[in-house]
Amino acid sequence: MNPLQASCIGIKAWEDSANKPRGFIHSSFERAVNMSIGGDLYSVATAGVPRTPFTVTVDGLETITSLGEGQDVQLKADGLYVKHRLVVDTASAPIWRPRSTEGAAEPRLAADRLTESLHVHGRGGGLKPLLDMFGVQGDEDTPYSSRARAIVQGLLGDGLGEDSLMHAAKLIGLGPGLTPSGDDLLSGLMSTLHLSRLPGGLLKAKTRLTQRVLSEAGSKTNAISGFMLKHYSEGLIDENTDDLITALSQGSPTRLDEAVERLSRTGHSSGTDLAVGVLVALRLMEKSKW
Repeated sequence: MNPLQASCIGIKAWEDSANKPRGFIHSSFERAVNMSIGGDLYSVATAGVPRTPFTVTVDGLETITSLGEGQDVQLKADGLYVKHRLVVDTASAPIWRPRSTEGAAEPRLAADRLTESLHVHGRGGGLKPLLDMFGVQGDEDTPYSSRARAIVQGLLGDGLGEDSLMHAAKLIGLGPGLTPSGDDLLSGLMSTLHLSRLPGGLLKAKTRLTQRVLSEAGSKTNAISGFMLKHYSEGLIDENTDDLITALSQGSPTRLDEAVERLSRTGHSSGTDLAVGVLVALRLMEKSKW
């Protein structure tokens, strides 16, 4: 059988392929297959799944999804091999990388715009009820959004002080789903802080928060969500989150609304929860006398 042709390869997958790392198929879903390779998590996904720095995008997944978990894989410069057979050809695939290089220029204005956009375009459920903390009417609380509310209030009240580490850790694994709502929020928060030009004191606080979250993620959430937390804390975000942060940095309300709407279509509530994390990061920066 001829290999599938990749339509795109993420920058990290492309860079790491030079080392020819080996691994195994970690998990398989309807539109994506995850692979544990070289101590990190990569994926092959069908067109329409948001691109990430670790994703190889193809037009069809029939060859991949028929393979069972645990089978040996290797990432090489010319593609993905399964049992020494080329399954996905990446030799001529264009490289995708996030455009975001810095966060919003003015956190207060960006937070106000994002709050309004999420109120209109964010998907209901998940952590959308937390929007009423920021001046707009939110949805009715769920049991886990109620818990998250108390934690986020503590996080904002401390303003990235020492207690914020404890509050952030309480969000890990909070809520249902493959990527729990608390993890989605933390991913949005950490990626925004990472991509922002923080002053020295706030930069140190961000580093401590990130270290605390990543050190506890292994015992509090699943492996897929744990890798997401790691990637986003390093600014290695998916294309929809990248569009959101880019729109905030450009100050375009129209582009922001479009980005929020696209991101909110991710998962049941994952995209909206992630955007709430971006909002929390902006409010933290504002509170910390940005």
